[in-house]
Amino acid sequence: MDAHDFDALARSLHLPGSRRGILNGLFASALGLLGPRPNEADAKKKLCPPCKKRKKGKCKATLPDGTACRGGTCQGGTCRPDASSLPPGCPPNCFDRVCGPDGCGGDCGSCPLTGQLCDRGACVCPANQQEVCGGACLAPCLPGTVRHPQTCRCCIPSGQPSGGSSENCCSGTEIGGTCEGFSYRACSFDAECSSGNCVSGQCNMCRKTENGDYCALPGSLRECTGNAPSGTFICLQAVDGNTRCGRRSGNVPCNGCSSDVDCLVELGQDSRAYCVRDSGPSCDCPDGQTFCAVPRPPS
Repeated sequence: MDAHDFDALARSLHLPGSRRGILNGLFASALGLLGPRPNEADAKKKLCPPCKKRKKGKCKATLPDGTACRGGTCQGGTCRPDASSLPPGCPPNCFDRVCGPDGCGGDCGSCPLTGQLCDRGACVCPANQQEVCGGACLAPCLPGTVRHPQTCRCCIPSGQPSGGSSENCCSGTEIGGTCEGFSYRACSFDAECSSGNCVSGQCNMCRKTENGDYCALPGSLRECTGNAPSGTFICLQAVDGNTRCGRRSGNVPCNGCSSDVDCLVELGQDSRAYCVRDSGPSCDCPDGQTFCAVPRPPS
């Protein structure tokens, strides 16, 4: 500013109208430096992210899938880019990925289980939730309890102290402070049975730890007759690896089966027959051959 300009400014300050205008301008400028007026700040707070709308004062409601957003459309509450908006010459890369970014502004998918995390393109459960049941990552059960495969609850298995919580026992029965499993009852998994052996949805009185001569004579520790209504039954080793209570059917010759299907074809579906491999000198088929057996009927 030169001397002439300074004199002109000084003369204008002596004029009432000019002085008032200048002061108003300076005051307005000061307010501008302090920030937007309250109503402007409120307006900015009301803006919601893309694909979200206000509900009860908060931006938590999701816009319908397919709603247009900047650069794409809304999908699951997130603005996904359209193919036309991707950078030219950028092919998405999901060759070895099931989740996470595809390198071109999109993603390779979401993890199917509740609680799963996307780690470098792979879906993994958190370190403290490595058990999977019911479509979710869960924390391991405490020692002395097991996971029920249907309810996904942690429950006390048969033979373990119930801790006074009989409703939490897998079998639902408590005897002398111990969870007592079922004998000849329907089951979902081994821990519900007193023998620890659930076969084809039924508790089997032959324990999985049985070994040696499965065709031992009646009266041995491997007899599982109990109060069966029709004869003596013993523990047998089936070809599928399960230990079952039953007896040989003489209607099928030795080595007449290789799987349960063969026995069911020969004896009928209602027989519930299964194929057994000879496992000791007390069996009446040559050692190593197979035979068909029928299970112990329900009490």
